[in-house]
Amino acid sequence: MALLRAQDTMRFDPADGTALAWDPSGALASGASGRPVFPRIDPSVIGVVQSADGERILLGENSHRPGYFTCIAGYVEPGETIEDAWAREVYEETGRRVEDISYVGSQPWALTGALMLGFASTTRDIEPHGPTDGELRQIIWASREELAGLTLAREGTIARRLIDRWARGEFEGGN
Repeated sequence: MALLRAQDTMRFDPADGTALAWDPSGALASGASGRPVFPRIDPSVIGVVQSADGERILLGENSHRPGYFTCIAGYVEPGETIEDAWAREVYEETGRRVEDISYVGSQPWALTGALMLGFASTTRDIEPHGPTDGELRQIIWASREELAGLTLAREGTIARRLIDRWARGEFEGGN
């Protein structure tokens, strides 16, 4: 899917504006300059925000895709480290500051051309410390026991794997 999407949306060489010709694998193209052009991958961050005592997880329901609770997520901006992107996205979407940030894994997301970089982090901010960007319809704190009563991200997604790892206590004590 990601390769087909790239071929459909990347039609011109960004260096010289000529039409791109894709190789048989669909993973490499070139224009008149012969310079290699690869499918675009957008880095994004997603992860667990747990309370300082490790007993609750912060989950959000997206305004554009309501119906389930999932991890906080967003895209990395140019020039930003992935850790800084994670802290920024959490603050923008929830008004909370995070610490003890650690990378835990990744998953390609072909539907959007993203590479999702997963994190675990902790916050001392039970209540928001700033305004939010309105991307989330609801933001809740949930205990391990409360997770069973919530509609969560689908099985097989990095969001669900992160939530499940938190539920098993794998991020206790600052990850």
